[in-house]
Order: sequence, then C-alpha cells, then structure tokens
Amino acid sequence: MYFIAVALLIDMIIMAVSGILISKTILTSVTARNTDFWTNIHISSAYLGLVLISVHIGVHWNSIMCAFRKMFKINIKVTGQDFLMTRQKKIRVNNRFCRRKV
Repeated sequence: MYFIAVALLIDMIIMAVSGILISKTILTSVTARNTDFWTNIHISSAYLGLVLISVHIGVHWNSIMCAFRKMFKINIKVTGQDFLMTRQKKIRVNNRFCRRKV
C-alpha cells in the first residue's frame, strides 16, 4: 500500500518538474534544451499517474464507500459478503460493516 503512495509522490514530482521545464509561460528563465524528451517524460508520467491513481482508489475503495455512507447517512442492508469477513476487525456504520485498520 505504501508502494503505491510513494510511486504516486515520485510521479507527481516528475510531472511537476517536467511541466516546468517544458513550460513557455511559467519560470521562463528555466528551460530545457531537449523539450521533446521532457515532453515525452511529462506525457508518460501523466499516463502512469492515471494508472497509479486508479489502483490507489481501488485499494481504498471500501474505506471510501464507508466514509460516503457515513457522511450522507445512507442505510444499506447487510449482505452475505459482510458476514464472511471473519478475520478482520469491523466497525458497524449505518447498518454496514466497514473494515478498520488495526
């Protein structure tokens, strides 16, 4: 889980630096000699960032849904899948079991 967060951080730093280097309006005194290279790096890191963000959201999907249910007070009937989670600690939020990190 921390790997995804660290990879996202590094990817965002690469996007910011390459964006500044290829920019023609922000920090005009700092420019790169090979803008094609930095443009490709910028675009590639943007696509990688999209994939990493998607994986990050997927990993935390249960927590996100529990937070929204709690925030908007949504009551949902408990399904059989919730009763099968026996080894994880659970808290009950609005008729729905949500996993809690230990």
